[in-house]
Amino acid sequence: MSIRMEPTIFRFPHSRLYDFYTRVFFLKVYEQFAKWIPVDNPQGKVLDVGATAGYLEVALAKIHPGLAVYSTDLSPHMVYLNKKVIKGNNLQGRVVAKREDAYNLSFADNSFDLVINSFTFHHWDKPRRMFSELYRVLKPSGEMFIIDGKKGFNYEEMKQFCRTVGFGILGRTLARVMARLVWIDFVSTGYAQRALSSSSFNKATCEGAGVFMFLHGLKPATA
Repeated sequence: MSIRMEPTIFRFPHSRLYDFYTRVFFLKVYEQFAKWIPVDNPQGKVLDVGATAGYLEVALAKIHPGLAVYSTDLSPHMVYLNKKVIKGNNLQGRVVAKREDAYNLSFADNSFDLVINSFTFHHWDKPRRMFSELYRVLKPSGEMFIIDGKKGFNYEEMKQFCRTVGFGILGRTLARVMARLVWIDFVSTGYAQRALSSSSFNKATCEGAGVFMFLHGLKPATA
């Protein structure tokens, strides 16, 4: 029997349970994600869309202390937790958490150097509209970088990733158990590539690597 871990919008108490699971298991994962994210302008502005409690942008802000990071989520409970995480890491003023609808962001056109997202692409019921909104808020020459799970990964790939992020035997065992128990509606790389190809991004790619897939695109300099 599988457990459904991820609703589209986290509400209390599910938001607290998900945050507990993240802190116990996923902090090392987000630290690894932050290393993978391309940051061409270390003094630039970054938008994290669908950030839940904000651990990814906190990890990114620690690696790149010159970045100004805006973290958004539709759930007020997650934004509340995000603000606590920001305060707990003494990043007030440099990392800002806001409640936002990712399909209708309040930010002006051409606002960000980089837009990132992790583990929410498989929830997007209107990917073309989402890509259009992310494209709108990016500056010319800005980048979009999305990380999501990949449908159909195997447990050997999960074990290898756990070794990469430094989990010991207990962590690898927990990952294997959770991979069998947790039901998440990940999508295929083929679906993601088709959705991305309908966007306005240049050099749009979707690459599968181990348990993950990476979606990347550039906004043209003349946009």
